[in-house]
Amino acid sequence: MLSNNIERIGKMIDANDNILYCICAAKLDGEAKRWYEDNISFIQWKQLKSSLFERFTTSDSSSKIFEQLKEHKQKLDETVTSYYDAIIKLCHKYDASISQRMMISWLEDGIKN
Repeated sequence: MLSNNIERIGKMIDANDNILYCICAAKLDGEAKRWYEDNISFIQWKQLKSSLFERFTTSDSSSKIFEQLKEHKQKLDETVTSYYDAIIKLCHKYDASISQRMMISWLEDGIKN
């Protein structure tokens, strides 16, 4: 999601929440931009981020990501690094604040013996 990418960039450049807010507002387009313009009363990054997530993330997409996590098993020709990267990416897509313990559980569940 856009807000996660913005936070990643923000960490790289040590940006504060006001800068993250401005970056996000500038990057919005299409339906998200129209929604933002109609709801411009958001004054803080965390409020904007959670509202965007709530508005544009469906339970259906979360269910699909969860299913991908359940079904993803390390393939015979897949390196551990490649498998690790794929699972971590899915974990963060499913829940941006997922605990390391849960990520390890998902990793262990699908790694080949």
